Amino acid sequence: AGGSGGGGGGGWKAKKRARETKLRLKDALWLGTVHQAKGLEWPAVFVVRLNEGEFPLGLGDPARGERVDEADPREEEERRLAYVALSRAQRHLFLSYVEHEDGGAQAQPASRFVGELPRAHVKRH
Repeated sequence: AGGSGGGGGGGWKAKKRARETKLRLKDALWLGTVHQAKGLEWPAVFVVRLNEGEFPLGLGDPARGERVDEADPREEEERRLAYVALSRAQRHLFLSYVEHEDGGAQAQPASRFVGELPRAHVKRH
């Protein structure tokens, strides 16, 4: 019946096997959070809404003077989560961010992590 069992259908090993089987399905699409993606990789990864102040932790919008100081420990955690998100791709990494939301006049900058990517590896569309 449950828990840490060595053969029980509800055990963590059975759940892990079921998850791994689902992830191996050909032509499957997996949607999840950065935390859920830790330790996993895919041929192509899409990271959406990679805007400053929103991704990955929503620590503040510099356009409104809400910039987090780089010495802030939250900056380190945000950088670590961004690394996890951006390093899940085996071959192709697609990043998107909103430039103007709902036709608004105020620009919404991409995350600072986009600006830190090597230019030789970035194609802008």
